Amino acid sequence: MDFHMATQKYLPEREELEGAVLALETSEEAPSEATVKRGLMCLGENGMLRKFSAILIGRPIRTPLHGEERTEKEKQQYHRDQNERIKKEVRRYAPDTPVVFDMDFGHTDPKIPLQLGGKVVIQPHKRQIRFR
Repeated sequence: MDFHMATQKYLPEREELEGAVLALETSEEAPSEATVKRGLMCLGENGMLRKFSAILIGRPIRTPLHGEERTEKEKQQYHRDQNERIKKEVRRYAPDTPVVFDMDFGHTDPKIPLQLGGKVVIQPHKRQIRFR
């Protein structure tokens, strides 16, 4: 996402995003909180973040690709920090957009494959998300 935002290439038209659901996850590189902030800031400053009807966040990987060892306490703190940073940036740019955290897709285990371009129904009152 960072490179697409930086180059402004291979991005959908803003109108295509209207009402879509954004699915994000932080990858096996386990990026820093600052990196996550910058990515969301780019989406927000470009007016894209507020176009989405909802945002789904994959549960962050807690052991980086590069083999950096972390204690269980450090893994839990990383997870909390990522979620808090995402909340802050979404509140800043798209305060009315619902965000669902800790979804099992992306670089996590277990994982649900997401059908890009598919339909999703989010029913918060039932605590249910259905993919079609």
